[in-house]
Amino acid sequence: MKNIRFYETKKRLTAFVLMGTIALSTITLTSCNKKEKEETSQTSVETIPEEATVNTVKENIKKLFPEMNDEIVDDTTLILLLNILAKEDENGKISADVISNFKSKIDSDNIMDNFNAFLSQLENGMIKENKIISMSNVLPQELDNDKVILSHIEKIVENIKNSTDKATINKEFTKLTTLFVEEDELEVDGFKFEIRDLTNGSRALAQAYARTAAYFARNYITEEQAERMDNRTNNQNNKAYIKTDLEVLGNQIDEVSEIDVVSAFDNQYLAVENYIDTKVDLSSGDEKDLVNYLNLKYLASDKVATKDKNQILNGYEEEKVNDVILSIDAINTYNLNNQNDIITFSNLLVGEYKNTQTGQIDKVALDFVQYNSIMLLNTVEKDAKFTDIFNNPYFQNLKLYIMRNDFTHKYNDGDVKVQHEEISGGANLINNEIIRYTLSKLPQVKGLESFVELSKTNLEGSIQYVQNIVTGECEKAELEEFVKTK
Repeated sequence: MKNIRFYETKKRLTAFVLMGTIALSTITLTSCNKKEKEETSQTSVETIPEEATVNTVKENIKKLFPEMNDEIVDDTTLILLLNILAKEDENGKISADVISNFKSKIDSDNIMDNFNAFLSQLENGMIKENKIISMSNVLPQELDNDKVILSHIEKIVENIKNSTDKATINKEFTKLTTLFVEEDELEVDGFKFEIRDLTNGSRALAQAYARTAAYFARNYITEEQAERMDNRTNNQNNKAYIKTDLEVLGNQIDEVSEIDVVSAFDNQYLAVENYIDTKVDLSSGDEKDLVNYLNLKYLASDKVATKDKNQILNGYEEEKVNDVILSIDAINTYNLNNQNDIITFSNLLVGEYKNTQTGQIDKVALDFVQYNSIMLLNTVEKDAKFTDIFNNPYFQNLKLYIMRNDFTHKYNDGDVKVQHEEISGGANLINNEIIRYTLSKLPQVKGLESFVELSKTNLEGSIQYVQNIVTGECEKAELEEFVKTK
């Protein structure tokens, strides 16, 4: 494919581009094929003792984060209540009997992905709003020990935030160092506790508070103190224990997809083939993988049985990932030369997924990145200097995405705000490659290289996400295997 200096292009996108009005061939993904569970109507009115606790915790989280994705709220709630919903018996074994009332499928990678998104929003929310967001008040009385310990940790962080006295801040930070770095016992107001006294879910919350404390104390503690705290709180094994428990529970649940998901994806492949083939010459295998990876969050959700997910994904190969990246590049090249008839990446979302909250967030994120990438290349001159690029409003928008900040996308019918933590790994794969490709087409001026490197790092994280979800393993992916600058 011939390379073109796209920043010389002056055409403007037509009004409807990336505004959600382009549609693929109509595909109906209803629940008419859903396998009905026996006697659902008879059991739907029954309740279990844990239901009130689960609903209360969900409501408490929603009060703190009213705009948070319901899927993130649900999965976070289940992790925080894991010791209640999957209690150990006298032999130390856990059962899915209770938690299966709240999840029809337990995909450990997907649930942990949502929990990590919650922790990021908790930590970032406290930093952005300069306040302590109390999770101790969210937990139920059944986790009274966790509530007390977390409340003491929250108070220590609050003392650090509210003080400007170096001695006071270091004294309080030393308490957190005792807990998290040295993992020793701490006594506060006559109450003695260790970080290991917390359940694994609450321990992850506590670590978020410790990292936030390091931020609030950044001007008063040494770099070494901050690094030790960051390293210890990011490398402890409580999340691994959570994931292991989820995997054990997941193996006990008889999974059923909500729809005939294999047929739904087959229909989507056909629609995407009709949509793309007249414009870009991609193999049917590349088109399928592109659709699969973009919709990976849906495939990993509790709406899709693991056997159906595995059948659709058909294993993990580095060559598949590389070909998907090259396919994204080929579509980008076509779009820049045909701006009145572009291929909109959000049109590749499966209809059933697009109807979910996460799917809607992904659609906006895809439209945001694609629109600003094309417009950036349209408005940057071939002899532009770094300041010209940096001050370009479309670059500033992409900079928000590169830095993983929240952003707002403007549609004809209103603005939509997106929190970066809620974008799926599949959409991030597409968007991070669009951004990497776009930056490679700009004049390579001094000052731009840091953004280029960060875009590659972001892409590496997306590739890692794909590998983890498809394989269920955590072997580190090497970026150099995939990124090929054209």
